Amino acid sequence: GTVAEAAPYLAEIKARANMEGKTAAAIATELAALSKEAFVEECWKERLRELPFDFKIWDDCVRTGKFPVISETVKGGVKFETLVGAKNASGYTIKDSDLLWPISPDELQRNPSLTQNPGYN
Repeated sequence: GTVAEAAPYLAEIKARANMEGKTAAAIATELAALSKEAFVEECWKERLRELPFDFKIWDDCVRTGKFPVISETVKGGVKFETLVGAKNASGYTIKDSDLLWPISPDELQRNPSLTQNPGYN
């Protein structure tokens, strides 16, 4: 759909947890003014806030190709950067090979047409 169509739904969620006294209508107006890309990132941010214990962040990162970087200076600030090349909180740099699982040796032996995914040779 469009940002204008989806904004009220996201605004309801944001208004429920809002500590500044903003109404869902005021939040929806702010969200409707965002570009499509900015609105999608706002949805990702809210997903991070609302579903921290679903442990789906890696699936979201692989699906979107973006990695959330939590701001150390702006409270609640999240910036999304390209997944491959991003550093996680432990300092590990994510590589292309991290996005694929290795193919089992049994499968490789059964089907000689298969080749192992990069990074697992």
